[in-house]
Amino acid sequence: MPLFAACYFSALTQAQQAGSIVLVFRGQMKTMAQEIVARIPLDPPGRVLVLVEGDRLTTVVENAFVEAMTVRGFQPLVGVHGDSKEPILRVTFLDQSVFYNELHQGAFERKSRQVLEARFEKGYGEPVSIIGVFSRESLDTVAARESGLPFLQSAEQPAFMEQVFSPFIVIAASVAIIYLLFTVRS
Repeated sequence: MPLFAACYFSALTQAQQAGSIVLVFRGQMKTMAQEIVARIPLDPPGRVLVLVEGDRLTTVVENAFVEAMTVRGFQPLVGVHGDSKEPILRVTFLDQSVFYNELHQGAFERKSRQVLEARFEKGYGEPVSIIGVFSRESLDTVAARESGLPFLQSAEQPAFMEQVFSPFIVIAASVAIIYLLFTVRS
């Protein structure tokens, strides 16, 4: 039990230090879940199995859907697989990213983005309906970049010069190779 409490406290401390990004993702997920649940082609009350596919923050996603479905009058089921006769809401992560741009000494502009796709099956072996693709982005300023959270991939946006010159370098190299292939041959 003490080990569990220590692990929980460590994860909680990391989430609070990241305060930020995990809470931003949670807020984005909550609004997407509400929008998706409103589009489920089924009238409450009823039981609905929620399956989240992806390797990042799946518990946060499941919790957002449990809350949104409960508010709407559904009885959500999570973590059940197999030949379920219950209606199934499948949610798939398409993108989850965080980008940092340094503004000035000690401040970063943070852009976070999440994209989910949702589909609904009235039961195992029943026709599938695509609910849609949903995305949320947020832009804010933070004092430091978060790191050390294993479920987040942080990446820096390439500099302007890299964005402009990289395609030209690739095209020029390709042209040079083709030119050399034809000239060396003759």
